[in-house]
Amino acid sequence: MKATSAFFFFILSLLIFGFSCSSKDYVELPVGFNAGKIPIIEVQVENNSYLLGIDLGTFLELKIRSSLLESINKKFLGTDFWEIYDGSKFVCPNYQVPNVKIGNLAFKNVVATAYPEDKEAKTTIWENPKEGVFYKKVGVLGRGFFQKSSLLFDFKKSKVIISNNISKLKKNGYDLESFIKLPFTKNKFGILVNVTTDIGDKTLLLDTGFTYTMLHEHEYPSDREKETSYQGFLCLDSNHFAINGVDFGKKKLYFLKLSEKLREIDGFLGMDFIKHHVMYIDFPNKLLYIQPPQEKRAST
Repeated sequence: MKATSAFFFFILSLLIFGFSCSSKDYVELPVGFNAGKIPIIEVQVENNSYLLGIDLGTFLELKIRSSLLESINKKFLGTDFWEIYDGSKFVCPNYQVPNVKIGNLAFKNVVATAYPEDKEAKTTIWENPKEGVFYKKVGVLGRGFFQKSSLLFDFKKSKVIISNNISKLKKNGYDLESFIKLPFTKNKFGILVNVTTDIGDKTLLLDTGFTYTMLHEHEYPSDREKETSYQGFLCLDSNHFAINGVDFGKKKLYFLKLSEKLREIDGFLGMDFIKHHVMYIDFPNKLLYIQPPQEKRAST
């Protein structure tokens, strides 16, 4: 399928499926994915429609290409250093944008961070060069954007639901009482998840902006022969991957040289896990819900 046709059907699905499932307390949106498997939704920024990724690994509210902000109504707030996973830093201007809209939800006075397009490739660890046609994002919504919201990810069904209506979620097949419930605390990294693997207990940052579940390179066991994935990363298979005592089964772990400023965590819980498990993030109450594997649900 040509890219223009793919974009047309993505927008068509928004009009037919996404908005028809919307109310003020329950907004359901279709999701596409880019070549790095990062989730993408349509967002209106000052009446301009853009495809933006959802990246819970960044504290920013809205990060968008600087060229797109030139024609947008905004107020300059100052500049900040923006640091990425490998320690690289960029100086980026921040602006206040009066109106951002997702479905029929309006967000006021959003802080938009402009980043230069020539630096975009630096933030990409790996993208699939062959697999199909993908949507191209022009920025991301970070966890700062969603601090007053609650999000449900059902990426297997290509949908995101913004809602704190628990009863309506249950009516639509998402019974949170059957999910693993994990409190989280606000910290400089984001949402941290403790997991148990063949190589020990690890603390991972929940990150929809990371394609794979990746750990610090120094976490690779010294007594194991080194294995490299076809993408060029060190990797190994863990026979179990447990969260709060629930084993999600075999999981491939990848290893990458990460910034020393990330030494307080062991790595990232990426889209290779998130895409296959329904999750609900209650930001106001600081709770993460993860649907257990099918066989675990059947046994309860």
